[in-house]
Amino acid sequence: DHYSKGWPVVLAGGGVRGGQVIGATDADGIDVSDRPLAIQDLFVSFCHVLGINPREEYITSDGRPIKLVDGGELVRELFG
Repeated sequence: DHYSKGWPVVLAGGGVRGGQVIGATDADGIDVSDRPLAIQDLFVSFCHVLGINPREEYITSDGRPIKLVDGGELVRELFG
């Protein structure tokens, strides 16, 4: 609940294009004012770089179907 909508992430390697800022918060850092992202978006992007299909369904040892990432979209700006 303490500034939970805006969070920094530093990424390097893996084809990530450096020297950029994606998104913004308001002046107080409380609300997202530009290009909101979800953690699922980052997970989908990590899977993309690793050549893993984030939408593929896997079966757990107890027979339960799960996906690596539930939702999310590739953050294309990360890669150049």
